[in-house]
Amino acid sequence: MTSGRMLSLYLVRHAHAEPRGPRWPDDAVRPLTASGRRRFSTLLLKPAVRRAGIELVLTSGLDRATETAVMLAASCRTRPPVRLCRALEPGHDPDDVVRAMRRRPGAGSLALVGHEPDLSR
Repeated sequence: MTSGRMLSLYLVRHAHAEPRGPRWPDDAVRPLTASGRRRFSTLLLKPAVRRAGIELVLTSGLDRATETAVMLAASCRTRPPVRLCRALEPGHDPDDVVRAMRRRPGAGSLALVGHEPDLSR
């Protein structure tokens, strides 16, 4: 996976999203709130985030995670690509995520953007 290098792995739960409910009947398209975008943007200004050297961002395909992943990638000095990883969508087995990571050899610093409680598992 990393050509003998140590893997740096960053787990990122998507920023605060609009609440579930009648306004967003399709959970997959629920966006971030304006407040969630602002708060996450503030976090992204921290020097530790900017120096992380992330080489690749894998994200769930749900809108709120993708939006978070794009913000993260844009804030990194390395400007890593953002790639869809369906295994990061809610309800997938953690082993599916590991298999997806193995299909991306060479990335020594990787961010996974997904959802709780799945990221904690």
